[in-house]
Amino acid sequence: MSLTGVAVLCLLVVGVWGQCCPPDVYEITEDVYAEVRRNGTAEITRGMQRVSYDGESKRLYVHGIDYTKNIVSEVIMDYKNGKEYVWANGYCRVLPVGNFSKSCIPVAKGYIEFIVYSNFSTGIKDPSVFTPPEICHKGMSSAHIAGRRKRGSTLF
Repeated sequence: MSLTGVAVLCLLVVGVWGQCCPPDVYEITEDVYAEVRRNGTAEITRGMQRVSYDGESKRLYVHGIDYTKNIVSEVIMDYKNGKEYVWANGYCRVLPVGNFSKSCIPVAKGYIEFIVYSNFSTGIKDPSVFTPPEICHKGMSSAHIAGRRKRGSTLF
């Protein structure tokens, strides 16, 4: 079965049983369109996430872009060591991370969300994505971790 067939099958399973669980190690791109409510007003947001998921080693990497606010950030969740690294724009925060759970595509409840999955592959192409950047080891942190994306810059 092709990877496209697996994605379509997952969407059908989500519709019938409520979730679809992928392999233990994979990478995928998610284009997300969601309704966000702020102070009673609904906004439509659009973003993209490149996700590297390693269920065997209990870790997750996300390179995320909020196209609506033009923000780029990155996150590593290292469940074995109990740490979450969030960085952008030269700043990093190291936080405690919660409990690990298997990655499944859930049924969204309470809000409207549309996700397009693409570029699915098993395995991790570049395991170094799970290595926190140097700024996360220097004690540099800030409450403001997200920054503006430079126009015309490449993502990958």
